[in-house]
Amino acid sequence: MMLLQIPNHKKILTGLTLFACILLGVSTAVGLIMLHYEKMTLLNVLYVNSDSNLPKWYSSLLLALSGVLLYLLSHKNKAPGRHFFAWGLLSFTFFFLSLAKTTSFDQSFFGTIRMGLRAVGIQINPFLFGVLLIALFLLLFAPFYSMMEGKVKKYVALSVIIYVFVSLFFDVLSSLLYHTPVLYVVFSGCEELCEMIGTIIFLYALLVQLDREGGTSPGGEQKTQNQT
Repeated sequence: MMLLQIPNHKKILTGLTLFACILLGVSTAVGLIMLHYEKMTLLNVLYVNSDSNLPKWYSSLLLALSGVLLYLLSHKNKAPGRHFFAWGLLSFTFFFLSLAKTTSFDQSFFGTIRMGLRAVGIQINPFLFGVLLIALFLLLFAPFYSMMEGKVKKYVALSVIIYVFVSLFFDVLSSLLYHTPVLYVVFSGCEELCEMIGTIIFLYALLVQLDREGGTSPGGEQKTQNQT
């Protein structure tokens, strides 16, 4: 399948990561400049903490690309006994995350669910609601993750650690340092960069998985069988 023969995955990983670092470096510089020149609104598009900005759109694009690759994997796993449902649900999840990154769709979506629960007499704390959703997600995908190939599993685990836990660390840190503007700008940029890096590593894991499914090597070259 020609679509899956993507050359040199590591170069793709390097290029996406380098662009993310440059983008967040520029964003941090712009944020520091705007601390002294608040009226420079033309730079808002480059600053990660503004309402609509280039770093968030890039992060949203990376999540959407993950959704596309997951959709391709779900399409290749329609055969009986394959993980079609899991790949498909993951694809939906990443498209949802991509949309939520640049809009408030996630807040209205989950707010509607909580309103529906209240209508039937179920009151639930927003934080507890989020914890329950994460627990449900892990419950659904833990068995699926355990069946992944070793190399793919390693990259998926690394991406989750960086995207969730390391970025959460910087999120908490930037919140605590909100009244220290310089540190807030720096650490909020680090949070967004971690989310990008985590997504990029996940993209690489998906490319490796597509190679395994499509019979290509990690570099994207078609495997050939040794003739005897």
